[in-house]
Amino acid sequence: MTEGRNRKSEPLPQIYLIRDTDLTTFAYELHIFPGDFLRESEFNMRSLMTNTGADSIAIMGKNHMWLSDAVFAYCSTGDLHQMIFTTEYIGARAFHKTAWMEKRRAESPMVTVNHMLLDGSCCRGEVVVPEDIRLVCGWAFAGGLGIEKIRFLSDRVRVESYAFRNCIFLKELVLADGTSVVFKGISDRKKELPPVAEQAVWDRLNCFKTDENDVLTECTGNISRLLVAEGITAIGDGVFQDGNLLTEVILPRTVTSIGRNSFAGCKWLQRVYGAEHVRIIGTRAFSGCGSLEAVELAESLREIGLGAFENCTSLREIVVPEGVEELPERVFFRCRSLRKVRLPSTLKRIGREAFAFCGSLEALTIPEGVAVGERAFVGTVNVRQETATNIGENYAIP
Repeated sequence: MTEGRNRKSEPLPQIYLIRDTDLTTFAYELHIFPGDFLRESEFNMRSLMTNTGADSIAIMGKNHMWLSDAVFAYCSTGDLHQMIFTTEYIGARAFHKTAWMEKRRAESPMVTVNHMLLDGSCCRGEVVVPEDIRLVCGWAFAGGLGIEKIRFLSDRVRVESYAFRNCIFLKELVLADGTSVVFKGISDRKKELPPVAEQAVWDRLNCFKTDENDVLTECTGNISRLLVAEGITAIGDGVFQDGNLLTEVILPRTVTSIGRNSFAGCKWLQRVYGAEHVRIIGTRAFSGCGSLEAVELAESLREIGLGAFENCTSLREIVVPEGVEELPERVFFRCRSLRKVRLPSTLKRIGREAFAFCGSLEALTIPEGVAVGERAFVGTVNVRQETATNIGENYAIP
């Protein structure tokens, strides 16, 4: 190692070249266990930077250069061309959010260097991995919400970990021998599949954490347009609460329940699709979703929780399906943009302040015999509550 053994008390320079070196000895001198190596010729850069300081970057290998994971992530300069094109290995997200990467993405949605596919997350529809590609780098397709199908033309390509991470819209993988693997949902985790297809299954479903009953208990990945995996039976309590990125949710036919506070406080959530088999919407499930404009309530819906849509200030229209018997307390409280509501003939009770301060609500007809709670329509302009102020008093609004 060039002068390295005499300098172990000094921090590494910003770029440190190591050639023809026993990397195990090098790791020992930095007090890093050999187990931190990802392989003989590649070093875990996070461990190196932890032990030598945040400004230290190493490029190492035997008679060649290697760029390890996220080495240049968030660099402000893109002046890395000579280094990149003479590099034999580039680790996962090594140039993530650099000017160089952004420029290459603008030129082509698939960024390749020296037979390595660095990034394809901007691809859409069917993606064909060229035959000359020998390495798909880690996180190469990660977050590619427009990718529906990936086809490999070579069986000699190596695919690194997390290459397909959170590719939740990926439906099919076609291998070089013509084998087609169609993804169905979380049941794919239990199938015997070719290695690269198995990796794709676990990568694309990585964001979904479920319990023994396939209830979604956690969702990671900071995904704005979310397709919930087929096979998930329910959205657990508080799973997406106060999410700052979520704008759209597509539910599979297998989801039958949305738990307490599941989406509460998701201020940018605009639409929820595919709820045709949901039977239960929990307490405050969508409370405070100020951008929510539309929710498709299922014909199978039977129960809506207290305050389920309170303060959904952009919600404009709701059709409550037949079979629902109660609209509980504050269910649509302060939904100030709500104009049209259609109530079912099965409705028996409207709770306290259910539609309070829905200032845009137009005149509606409440089915005969419905019990209306106190202040159910207080603060509305076009709906009058003249004769009933307490639960148990029946009336119709013209």
